[in-house]
Amino acid sequence: MTGQNQRRYTRLAAMLVATMLSGCATDTYVSQENRDKFDNVDVGKFLISECMQPNRQVQVATISHFDFDKAKLKATDQAALNQLIASIEKLSGQVSIIGHTDVQGSSEYNLALSLERAKAVERYMKTQLNDEQYQWEIKYYGKSKPANLASSPLAHRQNRRAYIVFEETMPSGMAGCEALVPERQVNVAITPHFDFDRSDLSHDAKLALDELIANIEGQQGRILIAGHTDVQGSQNYNHQLAMKRAMAVQDYLRQHLPAQNFRWELKSFGEQAPISNQQTQDANALNRRAVVIFKQTH
Repeated sequence: MTGQNQRRYTRLAAMLVATMLSGCATDTYVSQENRDKFDNVDVGKFLISECMQPNRQVQVATISHFDFDKAKLKATDQAALNQLIASIEKLSGQVSIIGHTDVQGSSEYNLALSLERAKAVERYMKTQLNDEQYQWEIKYYGKSKPANLASSPLAHRQNRRAYIVFEETMPSGMAGCEALVPERQVNVAITPHFDFDRSDLSHDAKLALDELIANIEGQQGRILIAGHTDVQGSQNYNHQLAMKRAMAVQDYLRQHLPAQNFRWELKSFGEQAPISNQQTQDANALNRRAVVIFKQTH
């Protein structure tokens, strides 16, 4: 990454990305009543199998201020979690927490450290949420899935992170809902930024996607891609531009992955879900992004 893009990446990683998504497919039986809720029946089948809401809320938060060899949450990370908690406390859903480390140290040690970081996030959230409203899953990958492949102090800081993915579900107790598979993989990638009024992928964006590709190659699952813009331009234009960005990410992933192994879901949010409300060049660059969430299926 360039120095400027690295700084933007660091700021991006500390912010909350909130989205509303609907999508994906499976062979689960769907009643006619439920079919009517979905524009895409194949997509709807998959969501119903996991008791997902048709227009469910999906939110992603990134915790990226862990000190070296530590799992303690800092005040800035607690603030990001508080924002996430406030947005989901009246909802029911799945909460996936994914812990990571930098590449320093042994694989075994880092695996345990990434677990501690994920558990620290879980403990904090559970103190402020009704545990019974959520399905919790913890994933921990140690140093095996770096966000930045460089060996610099900045890269190490960026790789000491945890992702939190929330997906809204229907009220608990529904018959036939699939339980979360403990062994499944969950991965998140965020493109650093798109250039103004462009949907082509930058070198840094391709690097982020290449790392995701390496992590999910040989697996099967669903891939959710959400495109976003800054606030410049009309809402209609930005909606189209955000979809072009999501499609560009999908096209790149499909060129490097066996497309038939995945259920693909695209969503455009245009300018409606900014991660920064400031009217500055840096804020606009942060808002020009795409978020990719992979969840393994069996």
